[in-house]
Amino acid sequence: MNILLDNGWGDGDHESVAWPFEWYLRDYHNRRYYTKTIDSNINLADYPVVLARDTNLDPIQGELAQYSCQSYKLNAWFPEDYKAFNATDTPGINIGTHRFEVPWLRFDAIGQTLSSPDNRLRLLKFLLYRQAPADSGSRGMLFCVNKEVPALGPAPLSGNPAVAPLAPAAASGQQVAAGQPLSRDTVLQSQSDGTQVYGKTADGRPALVDPKNMAVGPDGRIYVAEGKAARVTVFNADGSYVTSWGGSGQGDGQFQEPWGIAVAPDGNVYVADTWNHRVQYFDPTGKFLGKWGKLGDSKGSTSTEQGSFWGPRSIAINGAGEVFVTDTGNKRIQVFGLDGNFKRMFGGAGSAPGQFNEEVGLTLDTQGNVWVADAWNNRIQELTPNGEPITSIPVPSGWDNPAVTNKPYVAVDPQGRVIASFPDQGRLVMYGSDGQQIKELPLPAGTTPVGVTVAPDGRLLVADARGNVVDSLPDQ
Repeated sequence: MNILLDNGWGDGDHESVAWPFEWYLRDYHNRRYYTKTIDSNINLADYPVVLARDTNLDPIQGELAQYSCQSYKLNAWFPEDYKAFNATDTPGINIGTHRFEVPWLRFDAIGQTLSSPDNRLRLLKFLLYRQAPADSGSRGMLFCVNKEVPALGPAPLSGNPAVAPLAPAAASGQQVAAGQPLSRDTVLQSQSDGTQVYGKTADGRPALVDPKNMAVGPDGRIYVAEGKAARVTVFNADGSYVTSWGGSGQGDGQFQEPWGIAVAPDGNVYVADTWNHRVQYFDPTGKFLGKWGKLGDSKGSTSTEQGSFWGPRSIAINGAGEVFVTDTGNKRIQVFGLDGNFKRMFGGAGSAPGQFNEEVGLTLDTQGNVWVADAWNNRIQELTPNGEPITSIPVPSGWDNPAVTNKPYVAVDPQGRVIASFPDQGRLVMYGSDGQQIKELPLPAGTTPVGVTVAPDGRLLVADARGNVVDSLPDQ
């Protein structure tokens, strides 16, 4: 079988899958490597399988549209906190010119460590259940199968599968993804801590696939952008299913991994169709109304390629009908009218105030100011609607991982508090308007929070891309 393998490029952020697959696939003599981009002379129809690092996907998004992909860990390792151990004055013995340090002889350090109830509990969990004291380090990969390869057996009903194109539900006129539970059977589920869950059927199965973001319409309905499912799904405020539209493709009303969604004051729905490099908009029922954008590489400039996108990730709309879009990859924000008419752009590549390096999530506060998750600059920036910098909140860690799944989003509540997602760490953190961390918001175990938005009633909506649901947290 022919297998296409990612050979990586450049620095350590874009590594190859050669280790360990060069060994594992040593008997597959038809394996072939590509570097950064897939050469146009490669006929993808001849390659039923592609293995790629999850940090290297941006340049090949167009080619991956021909494949159904699933995320896996390429490899993982035990937490390496011990590397930070301070060896100063560590007991040991000298043999000749060599000193052999024996840190376990530091009985004072052992005593200080075990005096903490939390540390004792971690030790007990490790001894009894081999539960690591912290998250393991890992590298991710995608296993992609050409869509022309027939599936074996029924499509899975839960988890994070690749999704078949939308098909009409029998006798209902509603659209659901083939192999998925009927979304019209969803019910709002309430947890003991006050959390409510959108997107589950009465028997507990998730009806969403890879939800990236959501927005609330004037009628209270919740519009969810599903990435791998390439669709928009709509729920009533009571959790019941309304409709879905979309499907994988490049045609009008189709998507390639949409990440952002917003609802205009008139009720129309705007979607960041990320890997089709465009914005599409619809009426509340899903009727296609228009689109704008095309692929363009501005190389971090704000003076060229207006109206073009590398990979739009987030959308916000103000009361004046201006549509703000994070042009992730081009390191800028573009502003349009509701009809797609270009108005202005700001940002540009860099780390100075008002510049960006992998800006992702975007939201507007009650004054109309713009808040942006400036991921690889490790900060949240506040800017005026024209892009002048106002303030910045440092984010010490958690946004450094360049994996394509680790894209943070932000929301601002009416009190001016900023809520930021940390997808890779499964965390949701609230900051005050002064930039100080207030608290970490509790989330269900195993959650991958991506998009966040504040509902009109004050509840916080969180898109859980791993759990395939939208969590509605109580007013904080």
